[in-house]
Amino acid sequence: MFILYEGPSKYDNAPIVVIATTNTTNPKTGPMWQTWIMRQDVAPHEAVKTGDDASVCGACPLRPLSYKAAGLKKKCYVKTWQAPLGIWKKYKRNGYEHIEPEQFGKLLKGQALRLGSYGDPAAMPYEIWQAIGVGSGKFKHTGYTHGWLLPNFDTRMLEICMESLDEASEQAEQIPEGRSYRVIEPEAWKALGLGALRLGEILCPASDEAGKKSNCFSCGLCAGTSRQAKNIAIVSH
Repeated sequence: MFILYEGPSKYDNAPIVVIATTNTTNPKTGPMWQTWIMRQDVAPHEAVKTGDDASVCGACPLRPLSYKAAGLKKKCYVKTWQAPLGIWKKYKRNGYEHIEPEQFGKLLKGQALRLGSYGDPAAMPYEIWQAIGVGSGKFKHTGYTHGWLLPNFDTRMLEICMESLDEASEQAEQIPEGRSYRVIEPEAWKALGLGALRLGEILCPASDEAGKKSNCFSCGLCAGTSRQAKNIAIVSH
């Protein structure tokens, strides 16, 4: 659909591209527009093998080269050889047009935007998201970041993104103020049920455990501090 950004990654200055698409069949998110954050010069399925995905995923402990070292049982759920690779190949064929952030924001009226269907939203400068209108209340969005684990993280991203929390990232010395999206391990949920929730947390309304009361398109709670709401937790599957 559109190229929103081509330029250096906020994580390591490597060349990245951010592409927006409209079509999705994901029942959890619903009909949200999607954004894909990838290296310009390395195919996504290769980047996860070489470690070049750090340019777009930062310090995420779910990265394929990181999850075992982080002591996690599961790695990133994104199959980079599927949708991300297809979008990257079309990009390399000049299949997408550039659009100014403000113009793209106007197209989002009545829509909802998912920040980082693949890649961490904080890899792109905050100013671009701001220019699009993310967090302005003009349209719904969702976003998640592990970027807060890095010293050069732009904390303004927490205005529009949830802090991703899991067993590995919670070992950090300090977690900045913001709203969180925490993964509950299945064992804890089986043992404790709703007791696994912390003070100030609710279950993701789109999750099985919450009865799939909603989807991300209609919910929109995972929008950082731009939404005044409780923290969100979800059971890992």
